[in-house]
Amino acid sequence: MTDRALLVSWYDLPGDGRDAYLAWLHGKYIPKLLATPGVLGASHYEVDQNEKPLPHLRHTDDATLPTGNSYILILSGADAHVFSRLSTFRLKPTATEQRMLSMRIGERVNLFTEEARVNGPEAHL
Repeated sequence: MTDRALLVSWYDLPGDGRDAYLAWLHGKYIPKLLATPGVLGASHYEVDQNEKPLPHLRHTDDATLPTGNSYILILSGADAHVFSRLSTFRLKPTATEQRMLSMRIGERVNLFTEEARVNGPEAHL
């Protein structure tokens, strides 16, 4: 099965409860997400805040947009429709999951889909 979509979430966490959140995310929530049919993989990163941003990256100063950027959660899926099963309509979060997910500060989410794929220099259009 090929991954044709990514669901990416950038967010911050409060200092209080951070360790409990990360233990829950890696120990319980990510495994639950991976058990959803069509979810192919999950990655979670903490952004090195001491690293200087690349000079060609631009950041908006639009105050209406969320600003979370300390953590990045990436889910890969067989297609974009897979992620509709993760919504509250299909995979209803438990009270614990709602509490933990509400710890995310300034969360912004993007869904990326693949229209076409070319693999290496030998691929033909």
